[in-house]
Amino acid sequence: MNVDYVAEVFAGDYVCIVSRLVEHDHKRVHGFQEMRHEGRDSVAATNEILAMQVDMTMRKSAPFPSDVHARLVENEERARGVAAAARAQPRDPPQLDLGVPHADPPER
Repeated sequence: MNVDYVAEVFAGDYVCIVSRLVEHDHKRVHGFQEMRHEGRDSVAATNEILAMQVDMTMRKSAPFPSDVHARLVENEERARGVAAAARAQPRDPPQLDLGVPHADPPER
């Protein structure tokens, strides 16, 4: 996890939290969130997370259950529908740097 506090937020300020799924593979999810000041259109804080699915009986990383993986794929496909709008946005913020190494998932 990587948290960056960019600007102060005071009691009574309105903020908007924007979350996005950056990427995923068969057992990891890379997410990013921004806290933005409403009205000022500036970033107050960012939070980047790289999470891994763990099989607690075996105590090691494991592929997502099929229903979870299906939801991740569905979310990714839905996001493609707004890809043009995303390309029109400024480049990724400098705080976004954890990344998921790209590798082909194992055959199931």
